Amino acid sequence: MVLDANIAMIRRAIRAGVDIVTLGDDYTHNLAPMMSPAHFREFIYPRLKKAVDAIHEEGALCIKHSYGNLWSILDMIVDTGVEAINPLEPVAGMDIERVKAAYGGGFILSSSNSIHSSVKPENYLAMVRTGQRYGSYPLNLKDGDY
Repeated sequence: MVLDANIAMIRRAIRAGVDIVTLGDDYTHNLAPMMSPAHFREFIYPRLKKAVDAIHEEGALCIKHSYGNLWSILDMIVDTGVEAINPLEPVAGMDIERVKAAYGGGFILSSSNSIHSSVKPENYLAMVRTGQRYGSYPLNLKDGDY
């Protein structure tokens, strides 16, 4: 019942002009999923797939949000057809290079899962400026640029 209500809301939002839908809900913590991969496949995957399919039927893209170590369920999440996953947390073992090697695709620059109060503004600004300078594909780096 909740899924059907959410899908109806998603469809209305897309028809009103939304281009990208982010689906929330965290499935994992820093070490592993909050449920076994078997339970994820049985209870979560079919409903997530149904929501992603509805988003695509309406012509929008889908970003799936979930913190933590997604490795044991990442194949299933990718199999739903989502266009992006947010965040990939290095502190939870989500190595960006390994994810790109396994699944390809692009990259959206971010600070993992948040920009918290202990981040120095000059470091954040350096990240943004680096993204602006080098943030297009294919990368065209020269010696000394990195």
